[in-house]
Amino acid sequence: MRSTGLGILSHILLDLVTTFGTMIWSPLEWSRPAWDLIFIVDFTLTAILLVPQLLAWVYANPEKVKRRALGMWLVFMPTPFLIARIGAIVGAPISDPVVLTAVVIFAAVFLLPTRFGWGVRIQHDKWNRAGFAAALIYVACALYAHHVALARIRKFAELDHLQVESIGALPLPPSLWHWDGLVRTERGVYELRMDLSDKPASDTDFLTREHHYYPRCAVKFVYRRCQTLAGSAESFVVLAIPGHTVPPGRYRGRCGNFR
Repeated sequence: MRSTGLGILSHILLDLVTTFGTMIWSPLEWSRPAWDLIFIVDFTLTAILLVPQLLAWVYANPEKVKRRALGMWLVFMPTPFLIARIGAIVGAPISDPVVLTAVVIFAAVFLLPTRFGWGVRIQHDKWNRAGFAAALIYVACALYAHHVALARIRKFAELDHLQVESIGALPLPPSLWHWDGLVRTERGVYELRMDLSDKPASDTDFLTREHHYYPRCAVKFVYRRCQTLAGSAESFVVLAIPGHTVPPGRYRGRCGNFR
């Protein structure tokens, strides 16, 4: 019973840290709290939580270690290339050095403990504890990155003298350095894509960086659509995106949790 309760609690917490959130208060309230720390599908966090459990299984039986380790490496080796392909399709490209680094990491994680024989000496629970500790560190880094990104988009709104109704910073794949700053005003929504590793040299440099503005009329159109899709979307925002794949004058919408 205790482990079941911890499992449910961890599931809720993992939903809360994403941009999609979860209806934690239902049925008392149909809002969807979200902490906007992790992208809704974060392959890095998934790997951090999953790989240690697989390693515990690989080294659980000394007689099957080599076969299991080689099998897991063969399964994970093409994964970075597949994720990079998905990223390119959805507009979140992953650089070749990052892909190759991931391949090397998977090879080291699955093959080195087998090669030197110390994998079987690590107890089952220690693998899982290491994964849990690494996940906590990753979420802590995401919390700090969110703080920095939110400070930047607030600075942008201040420098541009925007009348802010609501403001947010949402993580973008594939890394903790990429964030989407959104400012909702009476006139519409402003969007600023940010790379936290690229710090502006000055306020003037910051203001002249590429950003997008979506008029209020388009926002209202997509907001109504998101209300239909979400059912009760008081906490849903909407960023209307001019779409080149739809007829002129129409907009393609993207729903997001934007407080």
